[in-house]
Amino acid sequence: MRIDKFWIVTRPTNTSILQDIAFETDVVRLALQMKGGLGPGEIEAAFTEQREAETLAEELLHARAEATGGSTDLDGRVRDFLWDAITESRLRDKAKALLDEMLAKPE
Repeated sequence: MRIDKFWIVTRPTNTSILQDIAFETDVVRLALQMKGGLGPGEIEAAFTEQREAETLAEELLHARAEATGGSTDLDGRVRDFLWDAITESRLRDKAKALLDEMLAKPE
């Protein structure tokens, strides 16, 4: 049986979501992933069926969350990301205002 496309499951990082670690690919795209830095040791398994890949990926994400005290709650991680982005934006705005004020003062 010829397999044109298949599913790869990689080891999760602390910020991984399901779509990061379970993805459909083919030989050419997998080679590109490996050229981009994906190492053989990072691949947990390859599957012909999406459901099998996603089941393993979900198990890995839950195990990682339990081991690190993290969360697999996507909404929570999105909320955290947005808060960090807002905070960074506010700090950038304050720094810009301070710089503008300093530059506007006559010497």
